[in-house]
Amino acid sequence: MGKKYERAARYALYPNMLGQCGPRGSDKDKLYKYLTTRSKIDDNQARRLLEQFPAASVYMKLIADTNDIPDWLDPRVVEAYWIGNNLLDRVRVQDLKILVSSFGGKIMPSMAADNLAMRIPHDAVPHHSFHVFIGSAADGKIGKVGNPEEFCRIGWGEVRAIDGPKVRVIARSLVGQGGQYELRLGREMPFEVARDPAIMPEVRRGEFITFHWGRAVEVITLDEARRLEYYTEATLAACRRMIRDAEAN
Repeated sequence: MGKKYERAARYALYPNMLGQCGPRGSDKDKLYKYLTTRSKIDDNQARRLLEQFPAASVYMKLIADTNDIPDWLDPRVVEAYWIGNNLLDRVRVQDLKILVSSFGGKIMPSMAADNLAMRIPHDAVPHHSFHVFIGSAADGKIGKVGNPEEFCRIGWGEVRAIDGPKVRVIARSLVGQGGQYELRLGREMPFEVARDPAIMPEVRRGEFITFHWGRAVEVITLDEARRLEYYTEATLAACRRMIRDAEAN
């Protein structure tokens, strides 16, 4: 029997391991154990761990509430947030603005949260890329973004070769140089991502994978890759409009 929250745990794992978000202290390695060992960490414990990701959990709860889905960790909701699907398109931007305002004093300063909420474009959706790119505008990082945003977004690519703990893929990355990146994706290029065999024991040439913080997450379908690209591009376009509006005022 599979792990009920495996997909949500996979995408939360690497930022947690790097200390970016999620459980800390003695809980920090428990998602890894949940995914890779026959430990006593069960689905109920994994769920409690996933509750400790304040941004991801509240976005997914908004998606679930909008679509009358009782469980925010329903597979359809998890897919909507991390990959993208039509559940996102049913979320009203006004509700997204209210959610971002509620981040004040928690995820970001109150004034920054309110200011950001007012500037959210009318067609923004609560995809993970929204938090990565539009959320970064709260502290004034609007225009150019640095390495954290490139690594934090969910990347995707076609596998061309597997070399032990490394996977060579053809993928699109943010356009930039010297550690600074623009808010647009460039053409497909080859590069490497790390692969933990305990997390991704099997992968074949020609398959599509996602990666997070430079580490392979899961094998996905071509349709999923196309949806991830679509919602990432849409978010980047919305963020560029925010820049233009800010410069015009």
